[in-house]
Amino acid sequence: MEKRTNKNLVIVIFPYLLLYSKEGIEINGLKIKPYFILENEKEEVKKHLLDIAKLFRTRIDQPILEYSYTFTEISNPEEWKGLKDALDKFTTILRFSQLSDLKNYGKFDHFNYFVFEITDEQLRANDEFAYYQGILNGEHPFHFDIIEKEVRHPYIPSAELYPVPFILTAEDIEKNDYLKTFYIHKNFIFKDDEDRKILRAMEWFNRSFLHHGRPVDLSEALLDVHIAFEALLRPEDEEKGVKAQIKTALLNLLGYSEALVQWYDEFWKLRNSIVHGDIETKPFLYTQPGSKKGHKHHLYLARKIFVQCLNTILQIRSNFPLLEIEGELISNAFRINESSKLLKGQKDYDLEKLYKGKVFKFISSLRTDDPSASKIQTKEFGELFLPFVKKDLEENEKQDIKKNLLEAIDKILQWQGNNLRDLALLYSKLQESYGSVYFIRKDLPIYILALRGAAYNFFNFATWRLLTVFD
Repeated sequence: MEKRTNKNLVIVIFPYLLLYSKEGIEINGLKIKPYFILENEKEEVKKHLLDIAKLFRTRIDQPILEYSYTFTEISNPEEWKGLKDALDKFTTILRFSQLSDLKNYGKFDHFNYFVFEITDEQLRANDEFAYYQGILNGEHPFHFDIIEKEVRHPYIPSAELYPVPFILTAEDIEKNDYLKTFYIHKNFIFKDDEDRKILRAMEWFNRSFLHHGRPVDLSEALLDVHIAFEALLRPEDEEKGVKAQIKTALLNLLGYSEALVQWYDEFWKLRNSIVHGDIETKPFLYTQPGSKKGHKHHLYLARKIFVQCLNTILQIRSNFPLLEIEGELISNAFRINESSKLLKGQKDYDLEKLYKGKVFKFISSLRTDDPSASKIQTKEFGELFLPFVKKDLEENEKQDIKKNLLEAIDKILQWQGNNLRDLALLYSKLQESYGSVYFIRKDLPIYILALRGAAYNFFNFATWRLLTVFD
């Protein structure tokens, strides 16, 4: 991909995946659309995407007829990295959600994406010759020539894909628990970079199904799953006791079982046999001690146990979001002080930028059993935070809905009384009215939903704190 100072059009195609939604599906600011709404795009996008779609074939060398796409404009390396990160996260989660169901038809290649930068060379292309460079999954370049409207070397997937395309509806995406976990609930259930660690483990699991566009050797696949276990279960920067750490984590997550202990011991022996290049590799079929014949493939068992571990971790995080000991250790005073610093440093009211920090997470975790933040701190923080809430309403709600809410917010911002109980009453009324945009609207970008969750919690906290007898 060329790195330029001017903005170039960038087209992304998912050749073997159809995200079926008439409006498209928005992920991290990118709207991924089905091929059949291409007619609505501007001429430049339409022209190049129609050419790009010709570059891909099915395994039996048939042209693809259905696909998904998105496009954007990019001018610098940071934007390139941001695009790749967004696409990698989305495809990793989609892949895992399908591949982790070991009976599903979904394959690794179904979720491949290609990125095409439309440079000056492509803009000068004519009917006699056109050249494109596509980057597979943001990493591997492929070169394509179209000579006299004929593609000389089209891309053909290494594995037979059935069905082609793999179809996911908007409802499938909306109900996908993994997507909800890593997009909607991410800031509320993960601590620090735990989500990145889990996503990395999911990537290794996915790789056990395919390696860089070629079929996976069973040995490679098995090592990939073991690396997935290590990424998921081992502490970072820990180099000692790999076997003991993973076995302990397995037993803690899934419960002690002699059968599980025996399986992991045998799985570890097979892993070592591959890594150390034994002349005679251990059998890939799992033979339980005391048995004479293997009955299940180690790779199948490893994948199934990994999925169970990951789902258990996500379930624990979802059931106890910031309500564990950490919630007791961090005071409301600290949360408000830290949030105030971040809000004061935000001069342009960039809500998406705030979402990437910890502001909404801090505000959403304010508790009504901790009076460490004073009433004056609470009042002043509201004056700092409410303008951000106003900005969201002004930009994302219809006039008839936002009118009353904006008036209620302005009453709080303009309040100059002495009795803080009166201010608490204003917050209580605002919280009641705000439910109409917090509980009902779920069609907004993730960062807006996070802001609204934080706002609703703050209104509740402010009402409680300003009414308490403390101070």
